[in-house]
Amino acid sequence: MQRTLYELRRAQPDPDPLWNACGGTLEGDTCTLPTMIVELILRDGGWDATSLGFSIPSASMVRAILDTKPRLFWVCVSNVEDTERFVREFKQVSDAAESACTALVVFGRALTEELRKRISFCCYCDTMQQLESFTKTVRHFATALM
Repeated sequence: MQRTLYELRRAQPDPDPLWNACGGTLEGDTCTLPTMIVELILRDGGWDATSLGFSIPSASMVRAILDTKPRLFWVCVSNVEDTERFVREFKQVSDAAESACTALVVFGRALTEELRKRISFCCYCDTMQQLESFTKTVRHFATALM
């Protein structure tokens, strides 16, 4: 599956660098496919999207946000082993996104309603279609304001 996703990415046209996005999974979450699929969906929608990969330390995510100031940053949450650690590390990512004026999008089967109430983000997506719709809306409104 990963090889197929890599081949699909190679076949996509170069996106507009003005619409940069990146994301991945936090340290301890080794689910690879969702973040790769998000990268493809965003690139198909014209975003210059780059998956940082999986099991990324929160400090590295923070650095990526502060260094690149993406318009959108995603966090896929497929597995949470330690809820308190996750909430603490996610707060670092959320604070960085807020300071960089970056829309923070979250999704994944481990994001229970209870856990979502404990973290701060711009958009939670149950499906990839919701993610696609949200990113189209962001581009539409941002373009209208330019």
